[in-house]
Amino acid sequence: MANEWVTLAQLQTANARRNLEFLQTREHELATLPQNAAATEPLLFQAAEGGVRCRTAGPPERWILGEHDAAAESAEARRRVNDADCDNGTLIVCGGAIGYAAAAAAGRVLAEPRLRVVVIEPTPARVLAALLMADLAAALSTERLHLIASPFDPAALARTLAPLSLDSIDALVISPELDNELNAGEMLTRTREALNAAHESRTAILDRFRTAPRAESSISRVLVVNCWRNAPGDLHLRGIARAFESRGVKTETLYLNRYRMDAAASEFRCLAEPRVLAAVARARPDLIISYGYHAPQFVSPEAFEAVPARWVQAVSNIAYYDREQYPGEHLFVIEKRLIPMFEARGYRGVHFLPIMADFAGEAPAPSDGRMPVVMVGNSLALAPAARQAFRERINNREALLAAIDEAERALGDFDAHLNFYDYLEAHPWPQLDGPDDEYAIFRYLLSQSTAHRRRAVLERLAPLGLALFGGDWDSFLPAGSPLRSCLKGYLPIHEEPRVFAHGSIFVNIHSIGHVTGPNMRFFNVGGMGAFQISDNPQFSCYFEEDAECVFASTVDEFEQKTRDFLDHPEARDAIRSAAQQRVRRDWTYHNWVDAVMSEIGGVLL
Repeated sequence: MANEWVTLAQLQTANARRNLEFLQTREHELATLPQNAAATEPLLFQAAEGGVRCRTAGPPERWILGEHDAAAESAEARRRVNDADCDNGTLIVCGGAIGYAAAAAAGRVLAEPRLRVVVIEPTPARVLAALLMADLAAALSTERLHLIASPFDPAALARTLAPLSLDSIDALVISPELDNELNAGEMLTRTREALNAAHESRTAILDRFRTAPRAESSISRVLVVNCWRNAPGDLHLRGIARAFESRGVKTETLYLNRYRMDAAASEFRCLAEPRVLAAVARARPDLIISYGYHAPQFVSPEAFEAVPARWVQAVSNIAYYDREQYPGEHLFVIEKRLIPMFEARGYRGVHFLPIMADFAGEAPAPSDGRMPVVMVGNSLALAPAARQAFRERINNREALLAAIDEAERALGDFDAHLNFYDYLEAHPWPQLDGPDDEYAIFRYLLSQSTAHRRRAVLERLAPLGLALFGGDWDSFLPAGSPLRSCLKGYLPIHEEPRVFAHGSIFVNIHSIGHVTGPNMRFFNVGGMGAFQISDNPQFSCYFEEDAECVFASTVDEFEQKTRDFLDHPEARDAIRSAAQQRVRRDWTYHNWVDAVMSEIGGVLL
């Protein structure tokens, strides 16, 4: 940006790229801001000595920063934020000085682990300007820095602050560009009144919940809490919702953001709870269902106890780290070997129930055989940065590092009979530093060893016409791997059924964490009436071996059976037809709902 004036839409900065990429990756609500924010106020920007000037295009023309001295005005904005007396509480900043005040707020958030800062701008254009001018990604990731656009009247402030679940407001500052419009003392009084209104609304909702009748067994309304938009868990929860709806049960879905929850769990719960309570008040559910995330991550104990509904969580093996459960919450795990692990953490009412089919057609999907062999699935390997961070974490513990390296090698060898959980029990870790270490090792081995064993099988199948779909293979495979020529890239979840029109044989290689319960691919392939060769022969309890599914126990067996069935399409047709009939009978989410109702004593009305 030279000395000419540029519009908000023309403003290009390194901070803009970092912030907007971060917001898109996190699926943050601010990620949609650039689409229409510039139209809410016609801002113009110009480079100036010591900073950037900003005014509106007019008429009438109005200065926001730099009318007299951009450097002095931006320094004053930063000073006010930095000098605000607010230790480990909540600071409200009215106005962001096109990013200078917001940058100071971000610095305080990063330096003070218990401080929350809310920057309120009068227009979305000014919020976007802050994102373009200041490096805010790290502070936004804490979920303790909030950028919002709102008029400064009490009603608007009440609507703005309610979703933030603020306990109190300890201090408020006015950025210099709003000095002629706002009075700090008056604004603090009005903002505290707005906060009190938000608290009163929450109290009223909880009081209504406490006095609402509680059905002991009948289920007529279900709320699905979905944290898995555009991910596999989304398919499971959609399948569950459809199963309830087909029984005449009224079902509503609330979407929450797992990326932000994983990054800052307790802070994000403050943002999630108002949305959950509003959804409960609107839907009046008898049952709340979630997958992989559950009540302690959504609401406080007080809110959980007040809500007149039962809570059910389905858990994948990657949720092994979860250590909190509210009394009365039902837990369904997809792997029996997780049950004693959860019970050791104090969980009660833990049940085994496998993932079931997201897709189940009425007839086998016709295939043109364009892709002789297909694998749809990631390697599951951790990203290079995550692998490096894990190894740096334990780098000074030589005995532990050696034990993990040996485990990764042993578990990464393809052996359909090797039991991950037995291995963990038989090989206690030396130099362990608490339960967080234990989970980090579990996740590392689950991911890395699964990737190695999948690579071992798939490299043998590559010459047979393998098409490999998945988004993480490129960063895992070495340069010379024959799988590189097989890569088809990431396949969006909603497009997965289309590959069934082109594949002849679908290969399924489970993660090492699937010992008693299959993965989603196992039932989805059968549900679409496609032909499958899978590892883990113990899963013949779900599909009859050689009649509904073909199993392989070694790499050699995978290759030989793939070659044999490529030459016998009539045999594939018989098996895939039988598999689909079995899925439609036993392994859809209609069956899943029946199993859950049986365990919790629920009756669908």
